[in-house]
Amino acid sequence: MEPTALTLVSALITEAHTRFGVHDVEAVLVPGDLLDGAMDHVLSVGGEVGLDSCVVDRVEVRGLPDGETVPAAVVRGHDAPLPLTG
Repeated sequence: MEPTALTLVSALITEAHTRFGVHDVEAVLVPGDLLDGAMDHVLSVGGEVGLDSCVVDRVEVRGLPDGETVPAAVVRGHDAPLPLTG
């Protein structure tokens, strides 16, 4: 069985929390197709969805910038997003 977009996003959030600290992760950036799937699920359960982001596990999830393919975390105290292995 294929993991759902929400499962994959939750795993990335868990990785970010583990590596950078729960209180320091401001957002997780994911590929557009993964964001779309997560947004659909969050919307279907009445969660928080914006025009180009949603909230999963109390973390904002946004799309990666154009040309980027590696999920990343926006971490307090860092100027650039930090890559996640996913």
